[in-house]
Amino acid sequence: MDIYNSRHFYVRLIGSDSVYNYFLKAWHKCNSRYPDSLTSEWFRYKVTVYPYDHLDFTGDTIVCSGDLAHFKDQSENTFDSIFWNFGDASFDTSDVNGSTNHRYYLAGDTISKTFQVGHTGAGARCPLNSHPLNITVKKTIADAVWDSIATDTPLFCFKNYSKGGYYCNWEFQDGDPGSVYILDTSEQCINFMDFQGIKKICLTVTNKIGCKSKDCLEIDNEYTPYIFVPNVFTPGASIGINDTFIISSRHIEKYHLYIYNRWGQLVFESEDCHKHWDGTDCKTHRQSSEATYYYILYYKFKYMDHQYIRSGTATIIR
Repeated sequence: MDIYNSRHFYVRLIGSDSVYNYFLKAWHKCNSRYPDSLTSEWFRYKVTVYPYDHLDFTGDTIVCSGDLAHFKDQSENTFDSIFWNFGDASFDTSDVNGSTNHRYYLAGDTISKTFQVGHTGAGARCPLNSHPLNITVKKTIADAVWDSIATDTPLFCFKNYSKGGYYCNWEFQDGDPGSVYILDTSEQCINFMDFQGIKKICLTVTNKIGCKSKDCLEIDNEYTPYIFVPNVFTPGASIGINDTFIISSRHIEKYHLYIYNRWGQLVFESEDCHKHWDGTDCKTHRQSSEATYYYILYYKFKYMDHQYIRSGTATIIR
């Protein structure tokens, strides 16, 4: 190998091992030997050349926020110790060929960030620094919201405003009524007709490398359908007190009432749950006599698919 410097000296290293012989020859700019040079044009010297001490390491390149990232030193044994820089103002030391771990945390709404990991060694003659390693830290932010305005319905709708997720899973308490596994963020509406009271709803969001987050909320289902059919009333006996045949109900969507006398003749019919029978015969428009009458009631509650049929007696006492 020839080396040329600004003073016009050439140095040539000759040898195949770590100890080299080199000869120095001085030349004038005009390619003539200096007059004060020794008889021999070459000056022989011996120099020892040490090899580079290589630093190297491997490690994770992508992790979830809060999980351990693993790194392992693979440097030559000429180092006494290894110093790690994790790129987030955190540091550590380890033995040569040793391992180290570090947890990265992403703050706020940040769902992805890349850090540069590097390390140096101490104790070697000619350290050659390793190339840094980039590690990407990811997280998901689960965010479940429900429509809290409607209180007279068992139908609750939930929306997914999560960030960083690839898929999500809704979990509904009490047997998972209508539990939904989705790959999008569309609105999910669940009928809690058979699950009254306070219920816990959770949304778990996962990204492609398995980072998970969960958001839970509570709903209070106060929707309670109700119907009550009496069996006796006293029209005209005491004004304003039990003088009509009132079927009490709540959350009725469809309603059809038929009342017949003992001969099977229709005396009252209504499709309005707020219209009550006062004992008047719908055909003669006269008050019905004291007797036992028979009713058939068809009804359906809101948000329920099933239609019910109820039958029984209604007695007029005067």
